[in-house]
Amino acid sequence: MLRPLAITALLLLATTPLSAQNSVFGIAGLGFPGRSLGARARALGGGVSSFDRESGVNPAAAGAFRTVGAGFSVLSSNRDYEALGSQISSLKDTRFPSAVVGSNIGGGRFSFSIGYSLFMERTYDITTTSQLNLRGETVTAEDRVGSNGGISDMRFALARRFGEAVWFGVAAHFVSGSTRSSVSRVFSNPLFETVAQAETIEYFANGVSIGFITVPSDKFQIGASFRHDSDIRVETGSGEASDVDLAPIQFNGGVVFRPQLAIRWSASFGWKKWSSASADLTRIGLGQSFDTFEVGSGIEVGGAGPGTSPIPLRFGVRYAQLPFSVNSDQPTEINLSFGTGVRFASERASLDVTFERAIRDGAGANEKAWLLTLGVGVRP
Repeated sequence: MLRPLAITALLLLATTPLSAQNSVFGIAGLGFPGRSLGARARALGGGVSSFDRESGVNPAAAGAFRTVGAGFSVLSSNRDYEALGSQISSLKDTRFPSAVVGSNIGGGRFSFSIGYSLFMERTYDITTTSQLNLRGETVTAEDRVGSNGGISDMRFALARRFGEAVWFGVAAHFVSGSTRSSVSRVFSNPLFETVAQAETIEYFANGVSIGFITVPSDKFQIGASFRHDSDIRVETGSGEASDVDLAPIQFNGGVVFRPQLAIRWSASFGWKKWSSASADLTRIGLGQSFDTFEVGSGIEVGGAGPGTSPIPLRFGVRYAQLPFSVNSDQPTEINLSFGTGVRFASERASLDVTFERAIRDGAGANEKAWLLTLGVGVRP
């Protein structure tokens, strides 16, 4: 039943896609990669991802939980794409890409967090039409390939603060999820019977990450993390199974510079060895994979404390390579972002808002999207 997924890639290459619910770049490989970021980090181009406790990049950031706290985000998108001469517009979806809860342990130097983030999204519905010659008669066939679901990353992080200058953290990751995949062919001539097949596909993997944050001065912060994942197990309801090598090695790093109390500049980078999955994906007909590099930066003005504006302004930019493709052309993505936030209820609650413009290109397709992220945080 892994074959309907392979047919998806072939349809994208050989015919004209008429509709898709999520990103057109989520058809190949394991899907479209999620971003383990909170709303504030997204507004800053991911620049503070190594330091943000609501992001799942660096386990050392769990040290920022000095008391009990929780947060979650909601992401809505509106996308247009063009592929093989066909243009599709106003595709919409809403999802919950991240959530986290954490606390200090016993009032000491240890803190923990439990978080969720979207690892891969794999929801699409593609319909194509073609003319076939069957038994000497020309028949119109409508092919439909669909998938609904995704893969999540649950993490359990523990961090220790060595004073305020050095934080260290470690996390366990549990990757799992499922998709409902289907493929069907309907003929215009009722003498030909409809062909359909559907099955649930499940995914399982685990990983571990370590990281640190150091504060050499009151103006600088430096953070870095490393993550290693196991192969992901792909199982179907019919008992067919296959292992796909994930990005076994991932590096992330970042820096924050605060020249003044009300101004903070941040930058981040990340590298993942996705190319290790290429042989497995090609074997089961899901396209190719590539190593990915991304870099992001942002500026935040205000919202830093007494004497500054309580409502911050955030601007960011990000460039990233995407890991999966239906051919040898690796897609890329550029994000331009803007956001702000408010604190209320005696600083015990927060609401962050981020707007992004995403431009994705490669593998014979071009996609543009508007993204709106709302992040809610509470501290009892």
